[in-house]
Amino acid sequence: MQFPIMRVALSLCLIIGCQPLSNQARTGHAEKITIEKSTTVQQDQTKLLTPMHPFDADSLYPNPDLTPDQVVSIQLAALKQNDVPTPDFGIEVAFRFASPENKQVTAPLERFIELVHNPLYAPMLNYDGDERGAMNIVGNRAEQKVVLIDKTGKAASYLFMLSKQPAGEYKDCWMTDGVVRLETQSAASNDTTRKRLSPKEKLDSLSTLFAQLKVAKTELETERLQAEIWELWMESGREDIDVLMTKGIEEMSLGNYSRAIDVFNAVTELAPEFAEGWNKRATAHYLNGDFKNSMKDIEKTLALEPRHFGAISGLGMIYIAVGNTRGALKAYETALMLSPKQRGLKTLVEELRRKLGIREM
Repeated sequence: MQFPIMRVALSLCLIIGCQPLSNQARTGHAEKITIEKSTTVQQDQTKLLTPMHPFDADSLYPNPDLTPDQVVSIQLAALKQNDVPTPDFGIEVAFRFASPENKQVTAPLERFIELVHNPLYAPMLNYDGDERGAMNIVGNRAEQKVVLIDKTGKAASYLFMLSKQPAGEYKDCWMTDGVVRLETQSAASNDTTRKRLSPKEKLDSLSTLFAQLKVAKTELETERLQAEIWELWMESGREDIDVLMTKGIEEMSLGNYSRAIDVFNAVTELAPEFAEGWNKRATAHYLNGDFKNSMKDIEKTLALEPRHFGAISGLGMIYIAVGNTRGALKAYETALMLSPKQRGLKTLVEELRRKLGIREM
């Protein structure tokens, strides 16, 4: 269900209903809460952030004294050394800072771990360096763009969205409502003079690209081929549909999911044979918390384009969110057959198989 936004693609979110911000402001902090932990855990957690960040062990839990910048820093530092001191401890720390609304979709921790190991979010684990944009704060909402760079120099961009909790156990604590993957499209997307392909030319081009994708030798080659496939999927062949798609994608990027659904309703009515219209509406339904209608639109997408690895991966994420591990495994195995070298996908499939007690083939 990945979807491009002009030159950028906004993918699946780890929480439903995140509203991006636009202005900057600063808010105060309330009285600190006390959380008890053992001395051993404190020592291990202190090592986790030393010397990268000057936080003590208490800072690895939500605390009203922590600023939004510090909350993001703590999560990134933990994910950067995800398996210190124990496997997936970094993801556990990130989960502690997931807001109650976030956890309604991503809990329990085991499910959250599976989601983060999804290829969309796997680049957050054990990354090499990061670049961060300004923290935008408006009232009790905040967001920050983060670019994570792996050891090969490849970059992956994410948008952290946070809110200050109004009540309950974490009152006045800044916590993460969601993390959205932002991904750069291929350079070919910048070519506005590229001629429109006929339906047959588009089908032939896709068939060639999928054949190459299946035998790709590296992750880099896989990502290049997938970007070209996404570009072709976005070509409706009609100017009026292209305008509507741009509008719907813009509404999604602003968090206006209901408005986006209205726009994509028009797309699916005017061009019911255009698979990407159904896929974009599936994404909007997903982000709006409507898994049932999202799955219906994924089904329609796959009826029109059975090879749609974006829709298939989206189906896997829905199955994980609702606790259907077997369904998620089937979806990701299908995606793996289409794209054997996709980053993190084989590892995710292996983890799901182990969870179900299925021996490797």
